Amino acid sequence: IPFTNYLVKISVMLVKDVPEKTHNHPELYTLSEKLYISPALAVVEATKAVASMGNIAKENFRRCCDVLLSYEERDFEQIAIDEDNLDRFADRSDRFLIGLDQFADAADRFLIGLSKLVETDADDRQVDMLLQTVPSFERVGDYGTNLLELAQQLHADNASFSDNAKKELTLLIAAVQEILNVTVSAFESNDNELAKAIEPLEETIDDMVMILKDRHTKRLKSGACAIGSGLIFMESLTHLERVADHCSSIGVMMLAREDESILHNHHKYLKEV
Repeated sequence: IPFTNYLVKISVMLVKDVPEKTHNHPELYTLSEKLYISPALAVVEATKAVASMGNIAKENFRRCCDVLLSYEERDFEQIAIDEDNLDRFADRSDRFLIGLDQFADAADRFLIGLSKLVETDADDRQVDMLLQTVPSFERVGDYGTNLLELAQQLHADNASFSDNAKKELTLLIAAVQEILNVTVSAFESNDNELAKAIEPLEETIDDMVMILKDRHTKRLKSGACAIGSGLIFMESLTHLERVADHCSSIGVMMLAREDESILHNHHKYLKEV
């Protein structure tokens, strides 16, 4: 008894707490094989978890864009934490511990298992859509961190974008954030009508990127922009365009649940849009 306080101190030193911040999105860690007892309920829970993933990816992407436009390091830790959460959720590897006695499956593992158990065609199509949506949202997070790395490179080189380049980048980022907002909202509310607005936005963003690359090439040739920051600008355009591409893929998969012809003739659908 006299040594109780010392034993407590030793225990605290030896047994480290798992920082809660590494799992600060419990809504991502709800998928468990226990849900397989009711496949219909499991589909609903999986859809909720993927919608949460989309919101986290959207918010983290916004933080990364903010850093690119105005360099500050205050959000770096949260960006890293949320990117880790996205990777863990989408991970194809083995299970990961989320508590002392609870395990959660990574989305891929859970959805693949669920695909063998669903009882209706509608649930089967929903699971197929989820399987393709998870990697798209995960890639949105990746492209955000790519933009963050470009911002860090720009800062380390003590370089900056020209005023014109920054104005153009601000406009493109606004457009990409708009398509991401529409995509996540459409997915979260299961709104196919809203999903139809995704592809026109994606086409607009493609046109914007093409125009901005042409303008920036001319600035580089005329010497109005430094080569180092100019290359970072070009890379930024590419990452932003790819985020829009993934939004387009999610929109198409949502609409294809009710119209399989879209899935079988993707290019025809896009051309019609």
